[in-house]
Amino acid sequence: MNPTVKQIADALGYAKSTVSMALRDNPTVNEKTRRKIQQAAKEMNYQPNALAQAIFTGKAKVIGFATQSVASEYLSMFMDGLSLQADAMGYMIKIIRTKWQFDAKALASQCQAQCLSGLICAESHEQSMRELATITSQLNLPVSHLGGPPELPGLISIRCEDQTGITQAIEHLHQLGHRNIGYIGGNPHSISTHVREAAFRQAMKKLGLKVLAKNMACGAYEIQPTIDATHKLLSNKNRPTALFCANDHMAMTAIRAARAMGINTPCDLSVIGCSNLNMAEFCDPPLTSIAQPQSEMGKLAVKRIVNVVQSLEQNRSVAVGNEPSLPTRLVIRESTGPVAG
Repeated sequence: MNPTVKQIADALGYAKSTVSMALRDNPTVNEKTRRKIQQAAKEMNYQPNALAQAIFTGKAKVIGFATQSVASEYLSMFMDGLSLQADAMGYMIKIIRTKWQFDAKALASQCQAQCLSGLICAESHEQSMRELATITSQLNLPVSHLGGPPELPGLISIRCEDQTGITQAIEHLHQLGHRNIGYIGGNPHSISTHVREAAFRQAMKKLGLKVLAKNMACGAYEIQPTIDATHKLLSNKNRPTALFCANDHMAMTAIRAARAMGINTPCDLSVIGCSNLNMAEFCDPPLTSIAQPQSEMGKLAVKRIVNVVQSLEQNRSVAVGNEPSLPTRLVIRESTGPVAG
């Protein structure tokens, strides 16, 4: 039978409130006393009552994950890290289905109503995230954004170092003889779109390569816009000999769209993606892509949320802001080759 906090307090001769705070690792309790109480609770097979804790603190040990879908491999890789780290820290993850451009006030209210300890958001519309950060900062509800903007106050931004991977990608194409390189970007309201385009431009500039307006197109992270973007870029008289796409799905779509135009990869056109999904290895041809640490980003998001929650419970101040960017790397496969001719 699971002992109660009162039974532990009676057995050790401490006040119930002291035992309760010690079991929550509250630093106001002397460290030696805390360790003694925690060890005794362990020996008595004490298991915390999540419902009772939620009533006491007003927060359940549940972190929300706001996302449009968990069906995509890209998001499931984040989810893998989230769930592993949450489980290790005694928390659960609740999936909250949202739209790309969501109602920030409604989402914050839902989190409050469900007594969530914090919220992690998959990449969403930039303005929605800004509104959410403003609202939740007044509610003591920590929010983390996977791939979030570095400059947004009140938001825990978990990012990867896109610049490193994209620079490696453009250098790889340059070494293969490519000078006329096209770019297919994502949704214009996506933070990652701006970050990756800026990284592409910087990498091109570093190598002395021109970024031509006619070689830039928007695929919006969707199939038909990417097909249209590919047709636009490859219909030019002096078409690009290589394409960099802001995610793997667009890169795979571009390969198929180019093939339908009689342009084959990699002999006629080299293509690089970004995110290194598992399916990239089985694409025809296997896709050269930038590997991102999605699972590690998910783990870090949970760690930072829990850190903020614990600090708030113990009335300690905590800085909320940017985390160091996690590394990326180029994975070279068969979708890139020497420039034709």
